[in-house]
Amino acid sequence: MTKKQKENWRKSIKNTEWGKHGFKKGNRTRSQFKKGHIPWCAGKKLNSDFCKKVTLGKLESNYTHSVETKQKMRLKKVGKKHWNYVDGRSLFKYSSQFNKEIKEIIKKRDKYKCKWFDSTDNCNKKLTIHHIDYNKQNNTEKNLITLCLRHNVRANYNRKNCIKQFNKYIKQIYE
Repeated sequence: MTKKQKENWRKSIKNTEWGKHGFKKGNRTRSQFKKGHIPWCAGKKLNSDFCKKVTLGKLESNYTHSVETKQKMRLKKVGKKHWNYVDGRSLFKYSSQFNKEIKEIIKKRDKYKCKWFDSTDNCNKKLTIHHIDYNKQNNTEKNLITLCLRHNVRANYNRKNCIKQFNKYIKQIYE
């Protein structure tokens, strides 16, 4: 190929939706490297046994962890070692005041819709009642809010922000 042919070829590739490496522009797969990315195996010497284990793990769809490995992984996520553990609060029981009647009152107040603060999608599948201050004994109407199951789980990630946002909503209702 002459220089002129190479230049023409490069120009034609740039003008198409396919990049010079044969991938569509903007639709990169997860396994493709980004500019400046250093692969995990850079500078490491890989023996054939390790390579076989890696390929077996990826190729065999029925590959599972051993019982011992599963047990070790489970123990790393239990109790105080769990990333979302706070003072053992999950062991506290709900009071008898937190029953179907109060849940129905709160759902009616919130018009049977999830009140997640940035929710634009319709997420009314499974509605739950969430305690704003995370205290299972505080069952006043001002402390309870309707959330879908998905957002109720998310509310435990960033508690401080959720408390602020939910309290703003409650103030709007009761003012």
